Amino acid sequence: MYDLVVEGRIVGLERIFEAQIGIEDGVIKKIKKQGLEGENKITVKNGLIFPGFIDPHVHLREDSSHKWDYKEDFETGSKAAAHGGVTTVIDMPNNFLPSVTEERILEKIKLAKKSAVDVLFHGGVVKEYFNEIKKMAGHVVGYKVYLSETTGGLTIDKNDLEVAVSKLSETNLPSVFHTDETRQTLEELIGISNKLKIHVAHVSRSSSIDTLNTKVTYEVTPHHIMFDENNLKKNKFLTVNPTIGTKSDRLAILNALKAGKVFFLATDHAPHTIEDKENGAMGVPGLDIYGNIVSWLIGSLRLDPTYVAKLTSYNAAKLFNLKGRGEIKEGFIANISILKFEPEKVDSTNHFTKCGWSPYDGMTFPGKLIYTIYKDQVFLN
Repeated sequence: MYDLVVEGRIVGLERIFEAQIGIEDGVIKKIKKQGLEGENKITVKNGLIFPGFIDPHVHLREDSSHKWDYKEDFETGSKAAAHGGVTTVIDMPNNFLPSVTEERILEKIKLAKKSAVDVLFHGGVVKEYFNEIKKMAGHVVGYKVYLSETTGGLTIDKNDLEVAVSKLSETNLPSVFHTDETRQTLEELIGISNKLKIHVAHVSRSSSIDTLNTKVTYEVTPHHIMFDENNLKKNKFLTVNPTIGTKSDRLAILNALKAGKVFFLATDHAPHTIEDKENGAMGVPGLDIYGNIVSWLIGSLRLDPTYVAKLTSYNAAKLFNLKGRGEIKEGFIANISILKFEPEKVDSTNHFTKCGWSPYDGMTFPGKLIYTIYKDQVFLN
């Protein structure tokens, strides 16, 4: 007798199959065609059972200063993640107090213990604290390198990149690069990819997709998938970094997804209050609607669900070495996201993010997240 049995169409890495999942003590103990008994049972009809979604690019705002807690904190941000089916997030370092030292990373780890899902961390890289890179290695899953301007002022000069790469390569951890998306910068990163595991954040331009191709991994965001400059003219809150592109840029991203070239989906969840947005703050929230976006990728863009499972879970788990995550597999953590293909209209008054609005308000998606299973907890959305 298992604690929980989930049955329905399971999305694997190569195929979709009908089966039951037996969960005990937050672990997937058995996957079987039929015959499993559980104290509780979830039967999924007209839906798909995915490995728990992983969002490797979020800004949950909270640090020991608590200066930006009014935008978001670990509790509200992680609940927004669970609402969207995301069972693991990786928090970025550009806080009010930037996470560029071991001490600051440890402070955030302590604060994140109240989270509803797993919150992991990227370490920040700045010249003044290059000596902290190796010290952070045991507490982070990767590093974030800013080669162009961002919130928090963590930009490093290209003249210091060689030293940074040398320090980063000693950790054997991946490095995520925020770039200006110029061909020169991207080609420089491709050139050093033999020394360092490089991943390019929030790619938003057709020229970037052409340059990167499959030479290094890259991510795309929901807002660059769903919007272009015509939407920006109508909605002043769609100010983000990198900016929303042209219709051609958006189509290039969609074509890259169709071709299977995008490594993973990352929300770049960057919550700001309405007042902050009116004053020009860059960024939009995205965690609450993650499941809706996944339904759009399958229901509207017609992506193969097995590729979507890689895009939303497996590839991030592989890049950041997140053991026990990324697949529905015996012995793995019972992190599971369940979608139902039933239209849903976005209403941010039902969201958990603290910022109180969404650029997707009023949009209707072909499906919705109905259950998030996180270890031994079940969230009914």
